Amino acid sequence: MQTPRQRQLAQIQRKLDGWELEHLRELAAQQSDQIEDLERRLADAEASLDFWHGHALDLGTALHDSGAGQVGLTAAGEVLILPPAGTASATELH
Repeated sequence: MQTPRQRQLAQIQRKLDGWELEHLRELAAQQSDQIEDLERRLADAEASLDFWHGHALDLGTALHDSGAGQVGLTAAGEVLILPPAGTASATELH
């Protein structure tokens, strides 16, 4: 048989367990919302990447086909227009 003190402690423990469970449910809901937001932002970034990648390829093709040069990339990540062989130096794009 439980003493009054043991019953009080058990009641307090049940109440704390309930609060803990409620807190964990709220945290899980917040994290779910964050994950959905991050997945949407990732999809948007991938779509933007595909869009600009396509334009860069089109630019490279147009430059090459026109004889104006070709797109180049430095080791530092800068985009350059490389002139046709035997002409002046490259022009940086910013």
